[in-house]
Amino acid sequence: MQYLLSEEEYNELKDKSYLLSKETKEKLFKVCQLACNNVPVHVSWADEDNEDEPWMCIISGAGNVCDSYCDECPVQKECPYDNKQWSK
Repeated sequence: MQYLLSEEEYNELKDKSYLLSKETKEKLFKVCQLACNNVPVHVSWADEDNEDEPWMCIISGAGNVCDSYCDECPVQKECPYDNKQWSK
């Protein structure tokens, strides 16, 4: 059996496939937060001799100087958090 969709129906169906359920989004956020809080990253503006250290997620508020921005977060593209912030 073959179904024909209008372009609008196809685009709507395609867009829905990218939406995450609330439960999946929460799980993904927890994994991203773990990665951000534990994966050492090199801060691009730091001195060469500075040790790499975890960025620390802005939600965890762990006290890092940069913990209010997502600038060097290793999972900033994957993270589903809606209120990301970057320094200017």
